[in-house]
Amino acid sequence: MIGSQEWSVNQAASSSSSSSSQPFVPPTFSSLPSAVSTFGAPAHLLAQYTSQPPTNLSLKKLLSLSPTTTTPPSQAQVHESALFTSQELPIRMARRVASFRSLPFIVGANPHIGRVARLYAESFEILANWSDRLRKGGEGEEERFVELLRQLVERHRDNIPDLARGFLECKKYMSPAALSAFLDEAIHSRIGIRLIAEQHLALASNYFRQGVSYQATGYNPSRSSIAASTSRLTAMTSAGGTIHTDLSPYDVLKHVEKGVSALCQSTLGQAPQLLIEGHIDATYVGVPVHLEYVLTELLKNSFRANVERSQKLREEEVRPVKVTIAKSRRHISLRIRDRGGGIHPRDLDRVFSYAFTTAGREPGSDEANSVDEAGPYSIQATAGGGGGLTALGASGLQSSLGTLAGLGYGLPMARIYATYFGGGSEMAVVSLWGEGCDAFVRLPRDPRGEGGMP
Repeated sequence: MIGSQEWSVNQAASSSSSSSSQPFVPPTFSSLPSAVSTFGAPAHLLAQYTSQPPTNLSLKKLLSLSPTTTTPPSQAQVHESALFTSQELPIRMARRVASFRSLPFIVGANPHIGRVARLYAESFEILANWSDRLRKGGEGEEERFVELLRQLVERHRDNIPDLARGFLECKKYMSPAALSAFLDEAIHSRIGIRLIAEQHLALASNYFRQGVSYQATGYNPSRSSIAASTSRLTAMTSAGGTIHTDLSPYDVLKHVEKGVSALCQSTLGQAPQLLIEGHIDATYVGVPVHLEYVLTELLKNSFRANVERSQKLREEEVRPVKVTIAKSRRHISLRIRDRGGGIHPRDLDRVFSYAFTTAGREPGSDEANSVDEAGPYSIQATAGGGGGLTALGASGLQSSLGTLAGLGYGLPMARIYATYFGGGSEMAVVSLWGEGCDAFVRLPRDPRGEGGMP
């Protein structure tokens, strides 16, 4: 019989909410702030936009701006999407600037954090007048807006890595709970901002590909960030943009397997086989790049765990990683099972913690050595520190998130992506110490009826 102390589940990770801490609430302005404290954004504009609540972001709302999957977008649909994007993004970016204003001065003055805050302030100021410009309908304005949006998306590419480095340097100036609340809100907000922006870029790209002239503005759909980020999933492209109404977890798994297997081979010299069973034909309504990120992080951990375990036991073959897909009337569930030894009980509570709490361990120290004993999931709490076999966990596949290699944000962010649209979504890790881990992800099959996230 298995002792209860050996079978462990990270209960905090098994809910739709991204953190057990209190949600971060940006401050309101009782008086106009100075330009210095707003990171350069005009104070009157910032006060105006922070007083407006953001629209609850749901797949239903985004799909309402999109054509069906079998028809290309019309000019009217692209125009309506442009108006929504130009109205919504300044509100959300203004709230980001306000949240940075609430940080302790020494934290906001950190070069990495200050850079991100100034980027949001500059982008907010640039976008604040575009709604009126688009309503006036000047010639070429929509094309110019698309090009501007593409540039802004690229400029914000490294926001999360910059924040991660900044908070690693400033961790002693804020409590872990306050840091977690701020980062959870920052990542949630970033997901929404990028989803709105990239959804419009995808619609515009599809529209311009019909032969509509865009040469006058220099806009090229093939250069857009969303085109680059979704080129890896060409077989699942949709006329409706970044959202797919028949997204196949099996197809995404097979795609992710190639990248993770190659990474594992190059880093550890071996890679396990991936076995997929269950309802392999199941589909749901979702965002491919979100699922891709979640599965990449989970497979990276499981692949590394099985390889290290087999090498330690001098086994001739690496044990396979098994994924089971199950569908019900309302949900799709995935279980990723490895036999890599599990998570040490002392590290279980840190699996979904941000790296700032335990970063900076010296090689050879007791804490660093404990990382190798604890298994690959411990990297999430140690920012990649500790021993030679942490290389795979510290390696990152390039994505729209920028490079997060070794910063320990993989699983915390994966949980936020997995549960972003609610609808009963969950992500949890169960560990049987000495045997292996099961990671569970549950996704609503059709979250279009959900209220959405602000």
